[in-house]
Amino acid sequence: MEGIIYLTCMLFALLGGCQKPNQKEPSKLPRIQVVLGKNISSVEGKKWPTYTDGRPFELMLVQEPCDMFIRFPSGAELNFKARNADLNQENAIVCSIQVRLPVEPLDYDEALTALEAEYSRISRTRDSRLASELESWKNKKPIQGWPDTRMTRTDFENGVKLELGVESVYHNGTNKWVGFLTFYLPWSA
Repeated sequence: MEGIIYLTCMLFALLGGCQKPNQKEPSKLPRIQVVLGKNISSVEGKKWPTYTDGRPFELMLVQEPCDMFIRFPSGAELNFKARNADLNQENAIVCSIQVRLPVEPLDYDEALTALEAEYSRISRTRDSRLASELESWKNKKPIQGWPDTRMTRTDFENGVKLELGVESVYHNGTNKWVGFLTFYLPWSA
Protein backbone atom coordinates (compact mmCIF):
# COMPACT_ATOMS: atom_id res chain seq x y z
CA MET A 1 0.00 0.00 0.00
CA GLU A 2 2.84 2.41 0.86
CA GLY A 3 4.40 1.70 -2.54
CA ILE A 4 1.20 2.67 -4.36
CA ILE A 5 0.91 5.91 -2.36
CA TYR A 6 4.57 6.68 -3.05
CA LEU A 7 4.22 6.02 -6.82
CA THR A 8 1.01 8.07 -6.95
CA CYS A 9 2.74 11.00 -5.23
CA MET A 10 5.72 10.73 -7.61
CA LEU A 11 3.39 10.67 -10.63
CA PHE A 12 1.56 13.82 -9.45
CA ALA A 13 4.88 15.57 -8.72
CA LEU A 14 6.15 14.67 -12.18
CA LEU A 15 2.96 15.75 -13.96
CA GLY A 16 2.69 18.91 -11.89
CA GLY A 17 6.19 19.94 -12.95
CA CYS A 18 5.65 19.30 -16.64
CA GLN A 19 5.21 22.22 -18.97
CA LYS A 20 5.01 22.44 -22.72
CA PRO A 21 8.32 23.75 -24.15
CA ASN A 22 6.76 26.91 -25.65
CA GLN A 23 4.45 27.59 -22.72
CA LYS A 24 5.59 30.62 -20.71
CA GLU A 25 5.15 30.72 -16.97
CA PRO A 26 3.23 33.83 -15.93
CA SER A 27 5.47 36.51 -14.46
CA LYS A 28 5.30 37.14 -10.76
CA LEU A 29 6.82 40.62 -11.12
CA PRO A 30 4.71 43.75 -10.60
CA ARG A 31 3.32 45.04 -13.91
CA ILE A 32 3.72 48.73 -14.77
CA GLN A 33 2.29 50.31 -17.92
CA VAL A 34 3.28 53.75 -19.12
CA VAL A 35 2.67 55.81 -22.27
CA LEU A 36 5.49 58.14 -23.33
CA GLY A 37 4.10 61.59 -24.08
CA LYS A 38 0.84 61.09 -22.14
CA ASN A 39 -0.38 62.37 -18.79
CA ILE A 40 1.08 60.80 -15.66
CA SER A 41 -2.44 59.71 -14.70
CA SER A 42 -2.20 57.14 -17.52
CA VAL A 43 0.51 55.21 -15.64
CA GLU A 44 -0.89 51.88 -14.42
CA GLY A 45 0.51 49.65 -11.70
CA LYS A 46 2.10 52.38 -9.60
CA LYS A 47 0.80 55.75 -8.47
CA TRP A 48 2.89 58.78 -9.39
CA PRO A 49 4.20 60.34 -6.14
CA THR A 50 3.13 63.87 -5.21
CA TYR A 51 4.24 66.64 -2.88
CA THR A 52 1.98 67.52 0.04
CA ASP A 53 0.47 70.34 -2.03
CA GLY A 54 -0.57 67.83 -4.74
CA ARG A 55 2.10 68.68 -7.36
CA PRO A 56 3.67 65.57 -8.92
CA PHE A 57 7.30 64.71 -8.23
CA GLU A 58 9.50 65.23 -11.28
CA LEU A 59 10.69 61.64 -11.00
CA MET A 60 8.97 58.36 -10.21
CA LEU A 61 11.34 55.57 -9.17
CA VAL A 62 10.45 51.92 -9.57
CA GLN A 63 13.01 50.44 -7.22
CA GLU A 64 12.18 46.77 -7.63
CA PRO A 65 12.19 44.35 -10.55
CA CYS A 66 9.07 44.71 -12.70
CA ASP A 67 7.41 43.92 -16.00
CA MET A 68 7.55 47.33 -17.71
CA PHE A 69 5.17 47.88 -20.62
CA ILE A 70 5.86 51.04 -22.65
CA ARG A 71 3.64 52.50 -25.36
CA PHE A 72 5.09 55.12 -27.71
CA PRO A 73 3.45 58.05 -29.52
CA SER A 74 3.40 55.97 -32.75
CA GLY A 75 1.34 53.29 -30.98
CA ALA A 76 4.25 50.83 -30.87
CA GLU A 77 4.56 48.87 -27.63
CA LEU A 78 7.52 47.24 -25.91
CA ASN A 79 7.82 45.24 -22.74
CA PHE A 80 10.83 44.53 -20.54
CA LYS A 81 11.67 42.53 -17.45
CA ALA A 82 13.49 45.39 -15.76
CA ARG A 83 15.80 45.48 -12.76
CA ASN A 84 14.32 48.91 -11.98
CA ALA A 85 13.10 51.99 -13.81
CA ASP A 86 12.97 55.79 -13.66
CA LEU A 87 10.10 57.78 -15.16
CA ASN A 88 10.33 61.56 -15.57
CA GLN A 89 7.54 64.04 -16.12
CA GLU A 90 7.35 67.63 -17.27
CA ASN A 91 4.06 69.51 -16.84
CA ALA A 92 2.41 66.19 -15.85
CA ILE A 93 3.46 64.57 -19.17
CA VAL A 94 5.70 61.47 -19.11
CA CYS A 95 8.76 62.68 -21.02
CA SER A 96 11.36 59.97 -20.37
CA ILE A 97 11.46 56.34 -19.30
CA GLN A 98 14.63 54.51 -18.31
CA VAL A 99 14.73 50.76 -17.76
CA ARG A 100 17.75 48.86 -16.45
CA LEU A 101 18.26 45.30 -17.70
CA PRO A 102 18.51 42.48 -16.86
CA VAL A 103 17.04 41.85 -13.42
CA GLU A 104 20.30 40.15 -12.30
CA PRO A 105 23.54 42.07 -13.07
CA LEU A 106 26.09 40.44 -15.39
CA ASP A 107 29.82 40.46 -16.07
CA TYR A 108 30.91 43.28 -18.39
CA ASP A 109 31.11 41.28 -21.65
CA GLU A 110 27.80 39.53 -20.92
CA ALA A 111 26.12 42.89 -20.24
CA LEU A 112 27.34 44.26 -23.58
CA THR A 113 26.08 41.16 -25.39
CA ALA A 114 22.71 41.44 -23.62
CA LEU A 115 22.43 45.15 -24.48
CA GLU A 116 23.24 44.46 -28.12
CA ALA A 117 20.62 41.68 -28.22
CA GLU A 118 18.02 43.95 -26.60
CA TYR A 119 18.74 46.73 -29.09
CA SER A 120 18.40 44.25 -31.97
CA ARG A 121 15.06 43.10 -30.53
CA ILE A 122 13.56 46.59 -30.29
CA SER A 123 15.13 48.47 -33.21
CA ARG A 124 13.47 48.83 -36.56
CA THR A 125 16.72 49.77 -38.32
CA ARG A 126 20.31 49.08 -37.33
CA ASP A 127 22.36 52.23 -36.65
CA SER A 128 25.88 51.49 -38.01
CA ARG A 129 27.39 54.20 -35.79
CA LEU A 130 25.88 52.48 -32.78
CA ALA A 131 27.29 49.10 -33.83
CA SER A 132 30.82 50.54 -34.01
CA GLU A 133 30.32 52.27 -30.65
CA LEU A 134 29.33 48.97 -29.01
CA GLU A 135 32.36 47.29 -30.60
CA SER A 136 34.67 49.95 -29.15
CA TRP A 137 33.21 49.30 -25.68
CA LYS A 138 34.15 45.61 -26.04
CA ASN A 139 37.77 46.64 -26.65
CA LYS A 140 37.88 49.15 -23.78
CA LYS A 141 37.77 46.99 -20.66
CA PRO A 142 36.68 48.68 -17.43
CA ILE A 143 38.94 49.13 -14.41
CA GLN A 144 37.72 46.87 -11.62
CA GLY A 145 36.44 48.70 -8.57
CA TRP A 146 35.76 52.00 -10.33
CA PRO A 147 32.21 53.11 -11.15
CA ASP A 148 31.80 53.37 -14.87
CA THR A 149 29.14 54.08 -17.50
CA ARG A 150 29.23 53.70 -21.28
CA MET A 151 26.42 55.47 -23.14
CA THR A 152 25.42 56.55 -26.64
CA ARG A 153 22.34 58.06 -28.31
CA THR A 154 20.32 57.27 -31.40
CA ASP A 155 16.86 57.91 -32.87
CA PHE A 156 14.28 55.33 -31.82
CA GLU A 157 11.26 56.46 -33.80
CA ASN A 158 9.93 59.74 -35.14
CA GLY A 159 9.90 62.13 -32.18
CA VAL A 160 11.52 59.70 -29.71
CA LYS A 161 15.23 59.45 -28.89
CA LEU A 162 17.01 56.53 -27.25
CA GLU A 163 20.01 56.57 -24.93
CA LEU A 164 21.48 53.16 -24.31
CA GLY A 165 24.49 51.91 -22.46
CA VAL A 166 25.88 49.89 -19.59
CA GLU A 167 26.72 50.94 -16.06
CA SER A 168 28.56 49.26 -13.24
CA VAL A 169 26.75 48.24 -10.07
CA TYR A 170 28.15 46.79 -6.87
CA HIS A 171 26.34 43.48 -6.45
CA ASN A 172 27.01 40.76 -3.86
CA GLY A 173 30.51 42.05 -3.13
CA THR A 174 31.71 42.46 -6.71
CA ASN A 175 31.40 44.79 -9.68
CA LYS A 176 28.71 43.72 -12.12
CA TRP A 177 26.99 45.48 -15.02
CA VAL A 178 23.48 46.28 -16.17
CA GLY A 179 22.34 47.75 -19.44
CA PHE A 180 19.97 50.68 -19.65
CA LEU A 181 17.60 52.04 -22.26
CA THR A 182 16.25 55.57 -21.89
CA PHE A 183 13.43 56.56 -24.22
CA TYR A 184 12.77 60.31 -24.23
CA LEU A 185 11.01 63.09 -26.05
CA PRO A 186 13.58 65.52 -27.52
CA TRP A 187 11.67 68.59 -26.28
CA SER A 188 12.32 67.44 -22.71
CA ALA A 189 16.10 67.03 -23.06
